[in-house]
Amino acid sequence: EGWSSGWDFDSIRSTLCTPTQDSTSPIASDDGKGSYRAPGSAHSAGVNAVYADGSVRSMGYDIDAETFNCLGHREDGQAISVP
Repeated sequence: EGWSSGWDFDSIRSTLCTPTQDSTSPIASDDGKGSYRAPGSAHSAGVNAVYADGSVRSMGYDIDAETFNCLGHREDGQAISVP
């Protein structure tokens, strides 16, 4: 489903919630506009993320919430340095 038929929580995530290790908990946050599930992974150390430059890097679950949120905004003017 996903983009073709609207928001499907099986395939779409937001940087509103920091990444968490996969679990059976369905909802990570609710901002009053709808529920968002956090990006997750079965990896114990973090999630793999694809960046706009085509690179793929591992991102720890302990990433700062504000930094993670900025990664999801393409026009906020913020420069992010992620090791």
